[in-house]
Amino acid sequence: MNKPTPAKHLQVSRSLRGAVIAVLVTGVLGCNGGGDSDPAASTASAQTTPASGSVAVLPAPEPGPVPTPSPTPAPALTKTQVALDEFWGRYGAKSSFDQDWVELLTKLLDAEDKVALKDFKGARVIVDELIKKYPLMENNQPTANAWWVNFNKLQLKNPRPHFGEPGLYAHLRMLDDITKAGVSKTLLGTTPIQMAIVMPACSDIFPKTGPTILNRRLSPEIEADSYEAVRQSLRLLQSYILAISGGDLRLELNFYKIDSCTQINKVTGYDYNAPMRQLPPGVIEKTDMFWLIYPSDLNVGTDAGGGSGMGGFEASGKPVFISEDDWVVKKRAPDQGGGGRTAVERRMYLPEWVQHEFFHHLFGSWPEFGLEKTGHQWFDKGTWPTDFTGQIEEDYYAEALNKRLYKATPSIAQKLQRATK
Repeated sequence: MNKPTPAKHLQVSRSLRGAVIAVLVTGVLGCNGGGDSDPAASTASAQTTPASGSVAVLPAPEPGPVPTPSPTPAPALTKTQVALDEFWGRYGAKSSFDQDWVELLTKLLDAEDKVALKDFKGARVIVDELIKKYPLMENNQPTANAWWVNFNKLQLKNPRPHFGEPGLYAHLRMLDDITKAGVSKTLLGTTPIQMAIVMPACSDIFPKTGPTILNRRLSPEIEADSYEAVRQSLRLLQSYILAISGGDLRLELNFYKIDSCTQINKVTGYDYNAPMRQLPPGVIEKTDMFWLIYPSDLNVGTDAGGGSGMGGFEASGKPVFISEDDWVVKKRAPDQGGGGRTAVERRMYLPEWVQHEFFHHLFGSWPEFGLEKTGHQWFDKGTWPTDFTGQIEEDYYAEALNKRLYKATPSIAQKLQRATK
């Protein structure tokens, strides 16, 4: 938040009238001790005594203008405050949500802001407070209802808000690992790794049934405000990678708009690597991971279409996050409520999605741990390692990280560096 600008005080100018400017004679100066400690004496001693030796009377100074202090500007609202105001305004006012849920949401956003500023101690205080009040779902702790929006209480508008399952809990689990690392050692981020965000300008969509759709354009919301929506989605991942790499890795974002259309064939399949092959020379070699954001193919013809996933770039082992543009800027009706995502929803939900896809990559990087022998193994509690005590997906990730991956060889920092330096 910007500090208020101090009021600037106007200097009062004063003038003396009279043809002759005179000063007190030496004898009068002596009455004030004759020292420089008296401001009047100090000023007078610098003047000239009139030739006649008479004592001239100084005219009273003419009053100057009364200073008018500049008004102190109100503190600028932070982006988070603006985003929360938008959210409350859209979904029926702050008072229509359970107060426990409101506390979780606002404090998690505050902690995320502190983490972004590298104030890990301040963020840790918030995380500790929340975990004490709303315990993590480990060691048979009961699941707190506060993690989910109480839709029965809301005076619902259409569409409804969307935070994942439950997005607030995923956010806390990530912040828990980030702040534990941040208060235990200095996270310098001395080694940069690169994510290329690759955005085809348009999609040509060939559905299984129905007409071909050509030149579906990339949503302008993706590019707005210097890709703000994308940056919001990745900010927590940047802190997360910094933390779980032992403070070594600094994830940098690079944005690439591909002028040609990507070809999405719903019959033969989508070659999601094709847009990366159109990157400028040298970019692929210097990139450690990709996020492909393509113009939406949602509900094309009778195809379900759209969505998100995770892959790898050819045989390089470099992870590729894959999503349609609407995944970032819209909610997918009907399961997510439809309509555009607010910044608050995006900041809560997109890190949950990114973490899910990211752990596909991590588990595949160390197959010896058997943490994903079958797809989405974490959804089946019967397949969890016997020393994992959590209840849901986000617990599985946190326990895998702390009980397996931190001890892995090569290290997380080494595994995530895929670029040809």
